[in-house]
Order: sequence, then structure tokens, then C-alpha cells
Amino acid sequence: MAEYYYWFVYPFGEFLLTKRMIFHAPYVIPETANSASRLRPRIMRETFARLGYEVFDLSGDVSRRRILKKQLRRALKRGVEYDFLYFENSTQPNLFADSLKKGIAPFLDHSIHRMCKSYGIPVGVFYRDMYWRFRKDMNTSITLWNRVTDLVQRLDWFIYRRNRVQIFLPSKAMGAYLDLKGFKPVQELPPGAEIIDSPVVDKCNIFYVGGIGAHYRLHKVCEAVRGSGAHMRLCVRQKDWEQAKAEYKIQDAENIEIVHAERDQLDSQYEWAGIGLLALEPEKYRTFAAPFKLFEYIGRGKPVLASAGTYVAQLVARTGAGWVVPYDSEAIADLLNHLAENPSEIVEKAAATRQAAKAQTWQSRAQTVADTLTRLQ
Repeated sequence: MAEYYYWFVYPFGEFLLTKRMIFHAPYVIPETANSASRLRPRIMRETFARLGYEVFDLSGDVSRRRILKKQLRRALKRGVEYDFLYFENSTQPNLFADSLKKGIAPFLDHSIHRMCKSYGIPVGVFYRDMYWRFRKDMNTSITLWNRVTDLVQRLDWFIYRRNRVQIFLPSKAMGAYLDLKGFKPVQELPPGAEIIDSPVVDKCNIFYVGGIGAHYRLHKVCEAVRGSGAHMRLCVRQKDWEQAKAEYKIQDAENIEIVHAERDQLDSQYEWAGIGLLALEPEKYRTFAAPFKLFEYIGRGKPVLASAGTYVAQLVARTGAGWVVPYDSEAIADLLNHLAENPSEIVEKAAATRQAAKAQTWQSRAQTVADTLTRLQ
């Protein structure tokens, strides 16, 4: 685990380290996070420390962030300098990013940004998601709560613009759906790849880990695999599979397995896998969505099977880290049969994927933030 240094813990050494940054998140970051929305900020925080930064960790519930804001203000008044502040927002508006039972402070995080800007500290905001703009496209029911949270999302965005923060997005394509007037040019900041040594498998063994349901549809892939020379494992939550399995009708498919495994149990699954699967049914949202699992596959050296017309397909095509195929059962089956008969192609793509991973690490993501924000000073 990375070691963090805080000026308020070591008051006599606060001017010794020259590289300092503020890591800000409007929620508690658990050390044993399993979801991508909490894994990402934990990894980014640790990576800044590995890059040599003294990290002022301004995350936690409302009461903790209030205390830390006061401590940060005292440090700034004493002349402690920080290179930049990096903010990882939530999929929820800042007001609802953590439990409301722990306190309500609708403008606390924005006030932290304004305070830092007043001291000449560049502020960068990673804007994680904008699913709330796609409720109709995703057939999500629009409730009173949805309307309230959507309104607060718009308020957050308005204040980001007023505070003139630097925006980071999972993909530049996401910017087409946001009002970027008044902002500096956005920077792309998708998830990173943790490079983990995993064996190269010269078999058409396809592995998928993630959600399954209305927004994670794999029907065409399952149809294709049934009659092909490939084998597939779908690693999904048991509850999700119980709700979805009637749609798939694959109980009698000998070359398709359903498994349930926690994140710390995935090593054996990746040792079996030759290919990582992201050939999900395309939708508008997927033209800019940068899934965490894409970079997990790449970090493991597993070439990716991607659906055409998605952000995943663009990255795979650009880096050579897999194959792009139309979301069509016949087209997918043709490719799978070809790979089953020509396993050397899987090995070649695995080598290309390992090469591509070198430019997709978490270190490169944190360095992008540092380079972008320090240029603003």
C-alpha cells in the first residue's frame, strides 16, 4: 500500500518535499473497494504518491472534508505550496456522493476548489459519467428522485464552469454530449491498466467479467458461441444471472459456462482466458463509455473482442489489441471459428496487447493529470 504524507502530521517537515498535490473526492474511499467507481480513485491516489508527490488526501464524508478544508487553509496561509488539486467526482452529484446521514454540504467541494484557485493552485475535475443525460435512450424510468439528481448534476456543471476548472473525461467523445463552452480543452483520462503477468493462451477461450442485463446485452455473442469452436465463460453476479438467464437459453450449451467470482478470485479465470469479451450490444452511450474492464483485460495481456461502433472498438483498432466485429451472430461466429482454427493469431494479438498496455498504465494517467495541470500554473 502506498504511503501518504500529510503536512499536518509532520508539521516540522512540511516544506521539505517539493512535489505536493491535493487529492479530493466527495466520498469515503474504502481500501478494499470492488466497484470501478471506488477502485479508480483509490488507485489514482496511490499512483500520485508513486510518482513522488506528497499527497494531501481530502476525501471522506462531509465532516471529515470540513476538517481537512480548515487544515488545508491553514497550510496555504503559512505558505505551503501545492502543484495542483485533482478531484474525482462520483457518478452521483457531489451533494449525494456519500450518505446524506453523514451531513449535507451542497457547496463544500466547490468552495474547496475556489479556495485553491485563489491561491493560484490549478484545479482539475475528472467528470466520471453522464448516464443521467441518457435515461430515455437507456429506457430508465424517470422518477421524482431522478429529476432532483439531474437538476443537481446540472448545478455542479454550472459551478465547474464558473470556477474555471480543467475538465478530464473518460473519453474525448463524451465531450460531444456536454456543454463545454467556457472550459479549457478537455483532456481524455480513461481508466488505466495494471500490468499483471498472465499466461498467453493459444485457444479460443473467451472470458467476460461484468454486468449482465438491460444495459449489458450479450445475446448475439451467446448465439454465435453456441455453434462455434470457441468456449466462453461469463463471470457475472449470481443475482443478475438469475434475472437474465431466461433470455439467453444457454443451459444446454456445452461450450458456455456461467461462473460467479469475486475480484480477488479472478486470477484463475484469466489464466484460462485467451480473449477478453466486450462485444456488447452497441448503444449511443457506448460510443464514449470507457469501461474499467477494457483496461483490466489489456493489463492482463488478453486481446479484446469488441463491438463495432463503440469507444472500445476505436481503442482496440488503434492499438491492435484485439478484433472489432459487428454485433451480429453470424459475423461473430465466423471470426470465432477462424480463431479456433488459427490459434496463432490469438498469440499474435496477445503480444500486441501487451505492447499496447505499456502506454495505458495508471502511471501514465496520473502523469497526464500532473502535466496538464502544472502547465496551467
